[in-house]
Amino acid sequence: MARELDDAVLMLRTNELEIGTWIFNTRGDTDKVLAADATLKANENDWFVRQVIGFLRRTLARLDVSSRTLFAIIDKGSCFAGTCSSSRWPPTAATCSSWQTMKPVLRRSRCRR
Repeated sequence: MARELDDAVLMLRTNELEIGTWIFNTRGDTDKVLAADATLKANENDWFVRQVIGFLRRTLARLDVSSRTLFAIIDKGSCFAGTCSSSRWPPTAATCSSWQTMKPVLRRSRCRR
């Protein structure tokens, strides 16, 4: 998820200046999200897990400084749970069931500058 999200954020920030609102919608099993969260937490001293958490943190920090309006759609079937469901959006380390399921849904809106 982190690589795909990082690529999308960089592409949107560079090439799609007119898109001022980014909407995130997820689908997945919240139990798997919580299990992935617990696995990361349980193995946080492993070098590889630290690298994964660091990459997620850096990727989500890009969202924080993107100067765009961010919305997360949380409805039936969404996998916002665990770290994703915290009041800090974007979270510092997100896990979303099988990390490929968290993809930005883009809608065009004028960005006033």
